Amino acid sequence: MSALENSRNLSINIDTTATTGMPVDAYKVLVARVEKLEAEYQKDPSAFSDILTGDAVPVLISGLIPYRLHVFDFYVNYAAGTYNFDYIETVPNPESVT
Repeated sequence: MSALENSRNLSINIDTTATTGMPVDAYKVLVARVEKLEAEYQKDPSAFSDILTGDAVPVLISGLIPYRLHVFDFYVNYAAGTYNFDYIETVPNPESVT
């Protein structure tokens, strides 16, 4: 069973106001990333601590399409199951991140 198909009421919030939109590829990799984080959280919740809005962590996620990196700011409330991503941009390589 997928980590996203359990009894927890998870939410993924995506803010794209900083740009004109987000590629479909970015949505797909976000869901995959949350599924991976949630599976790890379920194994040992005490090993995770929340990341508050003001302390958002920049994240680069490889896309499913070659030469695509999606850049986000990430913050989370693990106990509430709320994953938040602020979409920044999609770039071809790490050197292109603004």
